[in-house]
Amino acid sequence: MRKTHKKWQLAWNGNFPMTLAEGDVFTRKGFNMGATAIYRLQSVSAGLEYVFNPDPTRSYADTRSFSYSEETKWNNFRNLVALKFTCYFCKGISNADRDSGLTETNTAK
Repeated sequence: MRKTHKKWQLAWNGNFPMTLAEGDVFTRKGFNMGATAIYRLQSVSAGLEYVFNPDPTRSYADTRSFSYSEETKWNNFRNLVALKFTCYFCKGISNADRDSGLTETNTAK
């Protein structure tokens, strides 16, 4: 979800827990979310980002022939706060030519 008001931009996203299955291997992903607030003034923007990912990702399998379990813990993303600063600039070619490169029969010249 994203909202823009004048020079402010607010965004939020969340992913609900889910389990993915690939053959006998299951991957359990926990709830995570992120929120961003950005203020933009001309070609400069500054913002704050928050990431919340409390539950690790767990891959596991349990069959007659083998058993497997692995967890990925991102402790630094449990309550991550980041400051953002961006400077925008453009450099390009100004093409005032109105020629599309096509002839009247829409074939290339």
